[in-house]
Amino acid sequence: MVLDPPPMPEDTLSRSAPPYPLDDISGTLSRLAQPLSRRVIVHVSTTSIFLLLDAIIKQVPASVSTAQLVHSTQSSGLPAALATAIGAAIDTLLQRSVVEYPWHKIRMLDFQELALERKRLLSSASKFQCTACPDLADHFLSVHERALLQTELDELTMELSDQNLDLLPDYRIRLDVLKDLGYVDEMGNVQLKGRVACEMNSADELVLTELILDNTLAALEPEEIIGLLSAFVCTEKEEPEGLMEHLPPALKTGRARMLEACVRVGTVQAAYGLPVSIEEYQREFRFGLMEVAYEWARGLSFINIMSLTDAQEGIIVRCIVRIADVLKNVTAAAMLIGDTELKLKLQAASELIRRDIVFAASLYF
Repeated sequence: MVLDPPPMPEDTLSRSAPPYPLDDISGTLSRLAQPLSRRVIVHVSTTSIFLLLDAIIKQVPASVSTAQLVHSTQSSGLPAALATAIGAAIDTLLQRSVVEYPWHKIRMLDFQELALERKRLLSSASKFQCTACPDLADHFLSVHERALLQTELDELTMELSDQNLDLLPDYRIRLDVLKDLGYVDEMGNVQLKGRVACEMNSADELVLTELILDNTLAALEPEEIIGLLSAFVCTEKEEPEGLMEHLPPALKTGRARMLEACVRVGTVQAAYGLPVSIEEYQREFRFGLMEVAYEWARGLSFINIMSLTDAQEGIIVRCIVRIADVLKNVTAAAMLIGDTELKLKLQAASELIRRDIVFAASLYF
């Protein structure tokens, strides 16, 4: 086999390379680019050829025959004996059986059922007369293309069926509601209110967006914002007695404006025919842990806020954690609309709520 000579040591190169002047640099590069005329002849065993072909034979197209491969090697100037050895190695590689991956190691019932079905079909494939057809590949391609078209036709038929269009009237009604509230325009393009609502994924999107854009949250302090947002995630249906007496005036005002937003949104939905009851819609927002969340944001310890409610400890912890998630959404919305003051208040609220045992990594350390 013909190989290039080994590289010279660096010290030899440094001693033998004269300092060419800058004006002769083009000539130097041209001389370096010329191929070396000296070659080294070494013996390579056919085993090495076999291993080399084993690595690249998978990249050879199936349409290329062994004769074509051997012919391509002979045309490159290799000796005939070496080309014959390469051809023999190619034949051996193409004729040996391919070991499949041990599919039984995949412990999935659905996959194993498909694997057994595939094995059964492979074992029975030799019994079909079509396997003896010389044009099997072309016929199989035609059937495969027809199957793909049939699958696409079935999917389109399902999309146009009455079963798939059952929710279309409801979709159109909800779209009309969004148009009426200003979330999308008449052409269906999303407006600023719609973009703000898209940031909400932890609470009621419509009511929370209304509170953000009518500056209800901007008028509150960080701890009061936490108390008001608890109504979106609280699961306690009963409110403690005398709750309103312990709330600050600003939080009472925020609670009233939230209920007004509920009525406004619910009225529009009911006007377009959605099955919405204003009273039931208002009851979805629960204020049972508003005082608890407010006092927690003010720095009261967990054992002390337990005396403010009959709710279990786990419910309180879950409520506070979910308030933190809502704060993330509202902060992103404040950045979207460019309200820097509200953004700073929400960041301060996030710092107030993330403390103590509620956000501890572990209860044992």
